[in-house]
Amino acid sequence: MDTRVLIVGAGPTGLALAGELMRRKVDCILIDSLEGPLHWDRATVVHPRTLELLDTVGLADELVEAGVSQRHLHIYSDGEKLGEMDLAESGSEFGFNLNVSEEVTESVLTGHLERQGGSVRQGHRLTAMRQEPDRVVATVEHSDEVMEIEAEWVVGCGGLHSPVRELSGIEFEGHDIAAPWAVFDVTLTGWPHGYDCNFAFLDRDPVIITALPGERWRAYVRPAAPDSALVGDAAAVITRYGPGVSLDDVANPTRFHCHTKVAARYREGRALLAGDAAHVVSPSQGHGMNTGIQDSFNLAWKMAMVCHGHADASLLDSYEAERRPVARRVAASGDDFESAQGILDEAGRGERNGAIRDAYANEESRRQEVLAEAELNISYAGSPIVIGGEPVEGPGAGDRFVDPAFEMPTGFGHTLLVVAHGEDLAAEAVASLDPKVSRAFESTVTLGPDSGAPDRLGVEVASFFAIRPDGHVGCRSDGAGTQPIEDYVDLLRAGGRGAAEGN
Repeated sequence: MDTRVLIVGAGPTGLALAGELMRRKVDCILIDSLEGPLHWDRATVVHPRTLELLDTVGLADELVEAGVSQRHLHIYSDGEKLGEMDLAESGSEFGFNLNVSEEVTESVLTGHLERQGGSVRQGHRLTAMRQEPDRVVATVEHSDEVMEIEAEWVVGCGGLHSPVRELSGIEFEGHDIAAPWAVFDVTLTGWPHGYDCNFAFLDRDPVIITALPGERWRAYVRPAAPDSALVGDAAAVITRYGPGVSLDDVANPTRFHCHTKVAARYREGRALLAGDAAHVVSPSQGHGMNTGIQDSFNLAWKMAMVCHGHADASLLDSYEAERRPVARRVAASGDDFESAQGILDEAGRGERNGAIRDAYANEESRRQEVLAEAELNISYAGSPIVIGGEPVEGPGAGDRFVDPAFEMPTGFGHTLLVVAHGEDLAAEAVASLDPKVSRAFESTVTLGPDSGAPDRLGVEVASFFAIRPDGHVGCRSDGAGTQPIEDYVDLLRAGGRGAAEGN
């Protein structure tokens, strides 16, 4: 066997997955068909939830230092402001979008991979693949050489035309987006508004601008015509909101077409999909790259458990069960935005603008918009590998765990959190666990009454939380009962609810 995992595609998703597998001592080979990393790529925004995950492996600070933080988002149309959101209201430690060009994000992830002893094999193209009961045999071409790589698993992260997806016969369901987009980097000389903001101008030819380091901007433009001057298209809108602004030092003007597609399934035997191989969406909300990176953090810990023999291979089915609904929701949201910003008739635009204005004027609906933008509204409550009912307060099974007294560990495995109204109660609860169960957790953390956590989390006496490596609650057991935690460990080892019931 040449490697445990072959990863095809070295964009942000593939790099994140390879780095996290290598960090967990799972050998992998990462290949990419390009001869070298891109020197410019159009994706920009890294959302708060992605920053939280990157922070668990020590990468958030490096990325934040390289980018520009944008706390506020402003929406305009037809010369008037419709609403704004403040991402600090999300409650995340990272209460902002980070704007940084995609190639910089890739370089940070590449450095992480290299520190784990990995690297990218550039100029390697997957051309064939056959699955056997215990392995995948991949045919890879490099220059004039043809080689075979044997792996236990293969993960396709290779974009719209993913060879892993196509060779696995997995359908890519969805549609093309008819109207093209364009993008370029620019200096907005004389810009009168804030630099820590994102601006969406939903005029007849929409423009979205996001800040970049060096007081530059990245402009996403809907071209007015197939042969129109992109800078002129953008200037016609931007100068409406900043009279006298000039667009200078334009770089990398690029037209591109988009698609809304989600793979019919994320696994076929020993082949899995992640990132753009599994889903492509409208760029209008900036969620595509982030969804891919989050795929990787979800898949990596599960694949490591399987490769190390700590869980049945059916655990990997929970990856699709958790992540495919997220991709479908992001795709639908992008389509809704595409439809809304493409309205041309006056009555329709007036109705749309009124709906946006009302949504942002209402505190609760604005909060929901903030959480969606920050990507903090994702829950795996229906997952086949979570246990626990709906709590009275605080995060339940499947939810992202957050509490000001708890800092997510930077290890590899699960954390057992015990929250109790007394230190003795916490100690007794931990001592009552079967040692075989205790060993399933990399670390144990207790929060007593002085932390305030029991009251914030609705804990009456004592509660157990099994916190997964991706920060979601695998199990919540209220009342100091240990059986649900033991059941959760058994469930993981068996590979999930469907697998456990079939045994």
